[in-house]
Amino acid sequence: MRTLAVAVALVAALVLAACDPPSPLVRLRLADGPVGQCPSTSCADVPMLCATWISIRVVDPADPTAPYLSQCQLVPQDRKKDMCSVASVELDTPQLPLRDLEVQVALFPESMIGTDANGDPICPSDTRYDASSGFPVASAESPAVGGRTYYHPGDDKILVTLGCTNLMAINEASCGGVGAIPITAAVNDFDSGVTFTGAMTVSVGEPVVADPFYVLSPQQLHVLDPVPALRWAGSVDAPFTSYACLAVLDDAPQSTTSVVCRRATVNDLTLDWPSRVDEPDPTRRVGSGVRLSKAALDQMLAALSLTSFPVHGLTIGIVLDPSGNSVANQVVTPSAGTVQYFAGDRATVGGTKTTSSGVWVSTDAPFGTTFSTFGGTPPTTVQRIGGLIDGKVTIVVLQFGGGTGG
Repeated sequence: MRTLAVAVALVAALVLAACDPPSPLVRLRLADGPVGQCPSTSCADVPMLCATWISIRVVDPADPTAPYLSQCQLVPQDRKKDMCSVASVELDTPQLPLRDLEVQVALFPESMIGTDANGDPICPSDTRYDASSGFPVASAESPAVGGRTYYHPGDDKILVTLGCTNLMAINEASCGGVGAIPITAAVNDFDSGVTFTGAMTVSVGEPVVADPFYVLSPQQLHVLDPVPALRWAGSVDAPFTSYACLAVLDDAPQSTTSVVCRRATVNDLTLDWPSRVDEPDPTRRVGSGVRLSKAALDQMLAALSLTSFPVHGLTIGIVLDPSGNSVANQVVTPSAGTVQYFAGDRATVGGTKTTSSGVWVSTDAPFGTTFSTFGGTPPTTVQRIGGLIDGKVTIVVLQFGGGTGG
């Protein structure tokens, strides 16, 4: 793990006024998940392609509107254009009171920086931080990266863990990114397993953390266009950093958006649903997008004794054989959370393995959870990414066999 030590200047940035305790060293580190996860804990592996400003604020927790330190500075950018550039920031060194203090660090794209009456730059000062994680609460005004912590008199080190709230904001193609990322997708129906040809909206996006849940708002989605051969296509302006999700919204009234997700990195120059057959990483393999009808979802909600769709989302999965038939007697193991199994008619839940329906559900697995099952001929382990996204039903298809299935 490579920690960002923000230059020698930052060692003396917090000079306390009374009793002359040791001047604390402020260090930054990148979150390694599951909440606020960055693409890597190494700053060299996290891109920062755009002009980026750092905001460092030291405030009284009881009155954050009157900061003891409020610095807004352009991050010097080297030719590598990665997060390690933050280490070259030089900070002001005001005198600070000897008391408990809140330290806030945030990185913003240049488009979010304003100016005061004198023309001096002003970083946003109204960032909301989650009480448990310390990461910014996801919103249209969220920083690309941010975090907060607390200093207590006598501390010799202040470690601020930064969550990657919206890393794409500082990695747009228009400011030096890799250019447009082409997307192609096919969409199948959950119940029939065949290509869905009805009216629907198909889009792609990357969920962002809103601790302890993830959100994928309409502003984060890029709509794809229908193309010949019953497929969908389009592009995004910048690469995804951690995950990419294909969202399908049936045109039927009161439908719920379903998403099929995979891991993604800034090195992906194209993304497909289903993924390429030679994809070696099981967490990056993915099948087609999935349309889940309102009737099917309502049936499963009733089996779970839910009168409405859960606010923070739901994960529904199915185990299939290479021909697309449901597989019974399979144990699905999540890396976090729990799994329940639907009966053959999907009218109830219970048991410890899949039934003839092959369908299972998780109501509590956080987004980014890996779901796996072992079986098939020859026996193999199949893994896929799923978990809760606000207002969405995440679909996880665990299919045995070659290609994108196994």
